[in-house]
Amino acid sequence: MEQAVTEGKILSRQVEPETAREAFLWREGRQVTSLATIKIYGNQYEVAENLMGKNVEVRYNPYNLNHMLIYSEGEFCCEAKPYLMKNFTEKRVQERQEVSNQALNAAMEAIVAEHTAHAKAKAGVSFARVMGVKQSE
Repeated sequence: MEQAVTEGKILSRQVEPETAREAFLWREGRQVTSLATIKIYGNQYEVAENLMGKNVEVRYNPYNLNHMLIYSEGEFCCEAKPYLMKNFTEKRVQERQEVSNQALNAAMEAIVAEHTAHAKAKAGVSFARVMGVKQSE
């Protein structure tokens, strides 16, 4: 490896997109009920019947709670099927989105105000105002 570094060779490898996506999934432990369901964030999901009573790891994208991957002892078992959906994104994600939207709206308002002021300053004589069609603003 040291030889490769001294020779200036690039020591990187490609990662499959699916592997990269899985690395960023959130994980939570749950116990499967006797009805082969799990409950997470107020939603219920159906899972494989052979998991009844077992503790499983749920992996999911917090921005989309429709897809839940179920792992038992580190091995993929199944994808949980939504049964009763109340929430479609994780609560903490919703809060962050609201704060982000407020900041974005404030920035957009500032940009519009600046653009309007610049356009007024740049504008010359308004022929509509001179002809009495439009009142001055």
